[in-house]
Amino acid sequence: MISYNNGEVVQSLRQYEMFANSLKLISSNEERKMVINQLNKLLAKIIKESNAVYEEEYNKLYEREIEFIDEERTRLTLLVELINQRISYVDKLCQKHYQLTYENIDLPPIRGKDELEELQNRIKIIDKYSKNIKTCHELELEIENMESKLSLAKEKINVNDSLNQELEHKLIELLHNTFSELSLDLLIDEQSNIEDNFYECENLYSIAKKNLEKSRIKNPEMINECQEMLNEIEEDYKEYNNKMCILGLIEIYDRKVDTYDELLTKRNKIKELMNGVTNKEFLNRVETEINKQYSSIIKEEQDINTYNELLKRVEEIKKEINDIKEEINSEEFQQVLKPLLDNERKRQEKILKEQRLKEEEERQKRLEIERKRQEEISKKQRLIEETRKKEMEKRTKKLLEEQQKSILNKKNSYNFETMKDISLNKEKENIEPIKPNNEETFSNNKYINEVVDNSSFKNKYDIEKELFDEIKYPIGKKYEDIGTTFYLFEKCNKIVVTSEPEYYYLKRADSLVNNVTESTILDYTEIIIQRYIYIKQNIKELRKYNNYYLAKTLITAHNDIENLENISEEMQQRYKKLYELVLEIIKSNSKDIDELFSEEQKSALENLIKL
Repeated sequence: MISYNNGEVVQSLRQYEMFANSLKLISSNEERKMVINQLNKLLAKIIKESNAVYEEEYNKLYEREIEFIDEERTRLTLLVELINQRISYVDKLCQKHYQLTYENIDLPPIRGKDELEELQNRIKIIDKYSKNIKTCHELELEIENMESKLSLAKEKINVNDSLNQELEHKLIELLHNTFSELSLDLLIDEQSNIEDNFYECENLYSIAKKNLEKSRIKNPEMINECQEMLNEIEEDYKEYNNKMCILGLIEIYDRKVDTYDELLTKRNKIKELMNGVTNKEFLNRVETEINKQYSSIIKEEQDINTYNELLKRVEEIKKEINDIKEEINSEEFQQVLKPLLDNERKRQEKILKEQRLKEEEERQKRLEIERKRQEEISKKQRLIEETRKKEMEKRTKKLLEEQQKSILNKKNSYNFETMKDISLNKEKENIEPIKPNNEETFSNNKYINEVVDNSSFKNKYDIEKELFDEIKYPIGKKYEDIGTTFYLFEKCNKIVVTSEPEYYYLKRADSLVNNVTESTILDYTEIIIQRYIYIKQNIKELRKYNNYYLAKTLITAHNDIENLENISEEMQQRYKKLYELVLEIIKSNSKDIDELFSEEQKSALENLIKL
């Protein structure tokens, strides 16, 4: 609140109070007039002197330079409060003066009073703009959320469409076979005669029912006779109606449909026709499947309704956003806001630029930390490899010394030369493999099934060097053994496995197994998908196991991704491709899942599909 505490105003107020008190003690009218006259002069002086203070404050606010909307709202609010305070101050002085003297004085105009309504309106416009911006942002976020739901709903409809195609194919095949096996398709040759007999029988059936009703009212003695006639006609009517319904099914069962509405119309008609079929053998063969399919198709309507409701809501939101933007761009709003909006836009651009610079700095810091970490890991790996190499050399030397000491044990020893003889390639396919003690010999396809299970072979198998003539490990990729092993075993005719320890596996805290990153997941999923596609195209006898291990990979990838803080677009696309492949497998090969998956794996996969 403005304070009128300068010397002149305070002095004038004291003088006014003194004369006001003296007025109570005066009895003479002439003296009273003189005091009132003095009070009038003092009040005018007080208003004049305080007005100078007010206008000084008013000018400061009015002329204050502002750049942004929030600053303008603060300025306008302070102006309105200042004007209202001045009006209230002057009104109180004048009311007190009138109660004391019963006289009014001429007041100078209060600056800003005439603009008060306009100022308040400008505040309302700014508040409305701020509210609109907030609402618009919330609606845009809602649209983003709705778009995601729309995508899922559309995907579900697409899945339903694929399912419906399968249901249609199954229905057509079922009805076609049933019509043929029961010779019901021969009814087509009699269709014209059947239709004539049906319509005639239908007419007689209607007459018989009317006669029965009449006999109950007029001729009770004829009821039994009319009932018997109705029963006879009804039996013929049901038989011809049965044939008409079957003819109707023959006519529409294989009719092509393109949309869900067409499909639903067709299935409703089939359902209606099935109600008139009395052929028990026909019903036993098809009724259960038709009812099951019908229930499934009816449920899909909810998915379509959900999609349409979401689509309708999105359109409503877009219209609401458009209305808000039209209001913001209206002449009324632009007159008040345009200069401020330009400044606001510049400020937001500046804030965004600073934010991006900060994010880039943080990203560079993370990259530098990751680079140093990788360097440290590489350093540790080199030290470990050097240690392992020295250990292997030492061990090899020791084994050679032991072999030289014991010639008798040479037959049972397992050395590289023995392995070379039994590791057969396609050029040695006439050579029978040697099966050493404690060793197993597998056919190539059986062994490929073993390595499809993502297992590293380095600790299990020894392979001839010539197998790698046309096979190379992928450069710069992790999990290179998974992407190579199945090629190697496909190239072999037979593989021998020994239980003898020939390989040391060193587990490290910083190994790929214990340090899952987006890079390792990308490499892993890429190799797994490539392997799946190759085996699917070239080794069809492993289809069941190939499907199983790809589905299992989805669970593994999802669990690994859950532990990542940020997921890139590339990672999302790779995961989506894996998800779609597994979804396709589940739709067409559900038996493989039931046969090979544990209950825990089934539950995990079911939860993923729901997500």
